[in-house]
Amino acid sequence: MGEDEINVQTSKGNACAVLDADKFIPPYSIIVEYLNHCFLTPAITRRTDKMPLTHVHYAYMSATEVTEDDENLQMAYQLVDDSWKFLHKDDFLKIIGLTPPENATLYRPDDSLIHRFLSNVYYQGAKSGAEFKKKLFPAVWELLGTCISRCLTGRTGTADFLSREIIDIMFGVYTGTNVDVYSIIWNNFRQHSLPQTDKEGIEIERTEIKMARFWALVVDAKYKELGIDIPRIEKEPLVYISQFKSIVIKAEEQERFGGPISLPPHMTAGLDANSKHVIAYKDLIAAGSDLPRPIPFSGFLYQVAKQKKVSLLAS
Repeated sequence: MGEDEINVQTSKGNACAVLDADKFIPPYSIIVEYLNHCFLTPAITRRTDKMPLTHVHYAYMSATEVTEDDENLQMAYQLVDDSWKFLHKDDFLKIIGLTPPENATLYRPDDSLIHRFLSNVYYQGAKSGAEFKKKLFPAVWELLGTCISRCLTGRTGTADFLSREIIDIMFGVYTGTNVDVYSIIWNNFRQHSLPQTDKEGIEIERTEIKMARFWALVVDAKYKELGIDIPRIEKEPLVYISQFKSIVIKAEEQERFGGPISLPPHMTAGLDANSKHVIAYKDLIAAGSDLPRPIPFSGFLYQVAKQKKVSLLAS
């Protein structure tokens, strides 16, 4: 089976971020630098490259939901030996590299907070609704939103809009507050993994594997937990995982925003001050006294949940 055939069987959503700040000019390079050193980094970059396609397909197609109560919601799936395994939200988050902050009250921003956020980042479209057009964001925020959408959801790169869930995650990044990005990502994984029905209640045929990167990590983690090698078939193809590397930035489209947009201070505070990308960004901002600046959210503390350092590549 050739690579083209494998590609057909896996969605281009849930991509792996391969972000090289050297390929972007300031101020866009600073977003890439941030994405490579933030609490979301493991979840957008972690992958396993040696997972047979059959195993991911088997787990994905067998996925179902096991409900006890809201706190103990689990998914069940099968390995190729037909044994059933269970996946809880906490286990899923650990596998993809996300650790919710301890003893923190997580929340979802309401419509009024999202309206203020969209105004603060100079979004040029309507500031309410379920979807928001990517091209109406300054490129620094379009890049952030597109990376989150492509890598953490089942959406593909062809989507022209960012969903409200993605805007909520961007709000958490922008304010540095404890937005419940963990439930957003878990629920999106469930949504794109479980069978869906049409308006007549008929199950929609699934012709591709969505969330393939996360499913490969889940199956890989289960075999490691069991302490056994992954059964393989000779010449069996490996799962194809799409990559996210960049977006197209058109200078003329950025002119309406009045110049480069600076980031809230907490987004650069944790970066290496000696990084050439941080230095270039700060020089650019210092040189433009009239550039649009982020507007602080009163009543919020700029605090980013501390995450444990973890390996970005599944071992």
